[in-house]
Amino acid sequence: MVINVRLSMKFFSTCIFLSFSFLSLSQMSILEFNVTNFEEQKGQLIVSIFDDPQGFPIKGKEFKLLYIDEIQTDGTSISIEMPTGDYAIALLHDRNKDGECNFNFIGIPTEAYDFSQNVRPIISAPSFEETKFHLAGTKSIEIKLIQ
Repeated sequence: MVINVRLSMKFFSTCIFLSFSFLSLSQMSILEFNVTNFEEQKGQLIVSIFDDPQGFPIKGKEFKLLYIDEIQTDGTSISIEMPTGDYAIALLHDRNKDGECNFNFIGIPTEAYDFSQNVRPIISAPSFEETKFHLAGTKSIEIKLIQ
């Protein structure tokens, strides 16, 4: 009787573990996005993906950070698997590969950039709420860089 109870508990624990494993796998989604309006192939595209409004768009607070070295002037496509949820993206065409957005003497970016939802900032960076999108299943978005 003791052996049967132990085997039953082991079987039950294994079933619970597998159930949660499959549940978490089913909550993954695919984000496909195409980035356009590159002036040149030089440099790299820095893709900062945020899942927390408090960290957007602060360097070092990203949920996921991608560096894309193969840039096509007619558009660069990216596909990534991520958990279902709300996200916002900040993009930078880092032409000189210094890892920073460079500015001119009056504070205007000299490198192309953009955000998800193609929000065009006026004075400061947009908020997470302005740029967020919900990712569930497969989602395709287009982002056109601001020159």
